[in-house]
Amino acid sequence: MTKRVPEIRFEGFTDDWEQRKLGEVAKIIDPHPSHRAPIAVIKGIPFIGIGDVDEDGNINYKSSRLVDEKIYDEHHKRYDLSKNSIGIGRVASLGKVIRLRNDIGKYAVSPTMAVIQFHENSYNDFMYATMSNPEFQKQFKSLSNGSTRQSVGMQDLRVLEIQLPNNINEQKKIGAFFKNLDHTIALHQRKLEQLQSIKDGFLQKLFPKDGEKEPEIRFLGFADDWEQRKLGELSEISRGASPRPIQDPKWFDKDSDIGWLRIADVTEQNGRITQLEQKISNLAEEKTRVLLTPHLLLSIAATVGKPVINYVKTGVHDGFLIFYKPQFDQEFMFQWLEMFRPKWQKYGQPGSQVNLNSELVKNQEILLPSLDEQIKISTFFKTLDDAIALHQRELELLKQSKKAFLQKMFV
Repeated sequence: MTKRVPEIRFEGFTDDWEQRKLGEVAKIIDPHPSHRAPIAVIKGIPFIGIGDVDEDGNINYKSSRLVDEKIYDEHHKRYDLSKNSIGIGRVASLGKVIRLRNDIGKYAVSPTMAVIQFHENSYNDFMYATMSNPEFQKQFKSLSNGSTRQSVGMQDLRVLEIQLPNNINEQKKIGAFFKNLDHTIALHQRKLEQLQSIKDGFLQKLFPKDGEKEPEIRFLGFADDWEQRKLGELSEISRGASPRPIQDPKWFDKDSDIGWLRIADVTEQNGRITQLEQKISNLAEEKTRVLLTPHLLLSIAATVGKPVINYVKTGVHDGFLIFYKPQFDQEFMFQWLEMFRPKWQKYGQPGSQVNLNSELVKNQEILLPSLDEQIKISTFFKTLDDAIALHQRELELLKQSKKAFLQKMFV
């Protein structure tokens, strides 16, 4: 008979885990059985949906509906948040697991989630991790129904199967391990957000505002006005080219050293292209623009206005503009385009996709400092970008580690 034990286990625990139904180990509560949203009020308490709260139970007060405080009193008869409680998204954000907090003032829970309160022989942090593991999530989502709005019923929740150790001390060790890991991930996430916020602030202060001739903050030793130029005067700007039809296998060759730049690569690598999975054939090289050295690019499709630098040999399709023979510091212009990106919206209609082309970009005016000041500014921003990239990598490694532990520390 196969033993029901996890692959990785804390020392001192050897007993088999047991299989139980969620409704056997917890009280599953529908917080708002009428499923009709209460009337919104100007002054009241948050009526939180699964999308209004993060995994740690922090409420987004800007997005949540405010309702009369009497709703709290009605809800409090069904669930008492002074008891350890977990919420799980059962409408829309299916399977999202959150800790429902009792230290942030009054609020009521919408029926987009179920409130789960575990019995005394089950440890809350362990159960939170259990409900986050891939096997539970797969089982949960398999129960979803609805053609337009997926949901999981309350009765289905009660019969979900979970695996758990009988020994509450083993539950506590596992729960504490994942709670500490979640805390570390949250700290890295906040640090990353702080660094990005710092960069966004400096992008506004180290480049001139509209109508100004110089930026709000300057490095020591620089005092001259910035010079107004057009991008087309500072570089030869050309559009990439694409072989057609692009799905044809003859355009690709996995043994080639020329990568094919896709919008997904830009998004995943935040515009700094250091690797490309798809490789193009010699035949495709004749139909596109191949860059053998780093160049500044600008996306004009999908992620419109996103600046890009290729650090590998790259084939560039017609969704990008290429800046040849630049009369500027490349990194400086990358950062200026990052700052300017939201302003391309002036070329589109409200609510519609902006259509950029080479002529619009060539005629865009820019204020430019001396080359020495450009390099000073670009070096500052590149240092910030490197710190942001480092924290992103560390955060991703932590998330991957958590995913691996969730697979190996549960049955």
